[in-house]
Amino acid sequence: MLTTFLFQQFLVPLGLTIGIEGGIAWLFLPRTKDVFIRLALVNIITNPILNIFVTLNLNYYWLPNSYTTYNLLELIVVLSETWLFVRWLKLKKAFAFWLSLCLNSASYLFGLLLYGVLML
Repeated sequence: MLTTFLFQQFLVPLGLTIGIEGGIAWLFLPRTKDVFIRLALVNIITNPILNIFVTLNLNYYWLPNSYTTYNLLELIVVLSETWLFVRWLKLKKAFAFWLSLCLNSASYLFGLLLYGVLML
C-alpha cells in the first residue's frame, strides 16, 4: 500500500516531469549528457517537495485548496529552478527564468490534462 502511494504520488509525477521538461529543454539547451543529468537533478529536488506540499495540503488543508495556492507553489518552484539553472547550468538569469517558466508551465498543464482537471 505504501509502495503504491509513493509510486503514484511521487515517482510517476517525477518521471513525467523529467520526460516533459527534458523534451522541451532539448530544444533550448546544449544536448549533452551533463546538461540533462543536471536538469533531472533539479527536478529530483523540486518535484517531490512540491508533491509533498500538495499531498499534505489535500489532507490537512494548511492552505486554501485553489488554483491560486497551486499557482503560488508553482511560482516558488519556478524561482527555485531558476536559481538552480543559473548555478548548475551557468545560464543567464533572464533566460533561466524564462526556461523554468516554460518547462514548468508545460508540465503543469500536462498534469492538469492528465488528471482530468482541465477539460478541453
